[in-house]
Amino acid sequence: VLSNWINHSLPLCCQNSVKIICGRAATTERKYILKNIHVNAVIMGHIDGSLGDILTSIKETGTLNLDINGLALIKDGKYIENKNKLAICDMDTLPFSNYEYMRYKKNPICVMESSRGCHGKCIFCEGYMCRSFSDGPLFRAKSPLRTVDEILNVINNYGCRIFSFADDNFFINGDPLSFKRAEEFAKIIIDKKIKIRFTIE
Repeated sequence: VLSNWINHSLPLCCQNSVKIICGRAATTERKYILKNIHVNAVIMGHIDGSLGDILTSIKETGTLNLDINGLALIKDGKYIENKNKLAICDMDTLPFSNYEYMRYKKNPICVMESSRGCHGKCIFCEGYMCRSFSDGPLFRAKSPLRTVDEILNVINNYGCRIFSFADDNFFINGDPLSFKRAEEFAKIIIDKKIKIRFTIE
């Protein structure tokens, strides 16, 4: 279905555009995608560390730099995986996510991440496979205060008070700092009297 849509259904105005696919499923099936679907590249793993370089390259030169770290692509008929990119370690520097989709949902649940990564290296885990394409610490987290600020942004702009944290592992097993982070997060929620409901995947 994806192959048919990209190869045959894109409007003519998009035929000369740069087409890049990202995400866990795309990372897992990157070789198939590049051999069977007309796209320029697949971003392997998380997009941070690659997407900014891609946009800068296109803006400055009008074309995609095929040597950007973190890309899988076909070059001169051969499948190539570029070097790993460097993961963004300080997640508090990331802008708030765009939650505009919530304006179009009835009884919305806000899907949010407060951290990326996990201590585990389980070979069956799609998350670990994606993390292996980024250099840097296995676990990266937003500070409790930053996470609460993002929650308040959602409440104030979209009126949503139900959250689902999509972290790979909210409580890192055996790491006292992760439990401290969770306790600080809970304390800020209680102290500020923020009324929310949330789940942790």
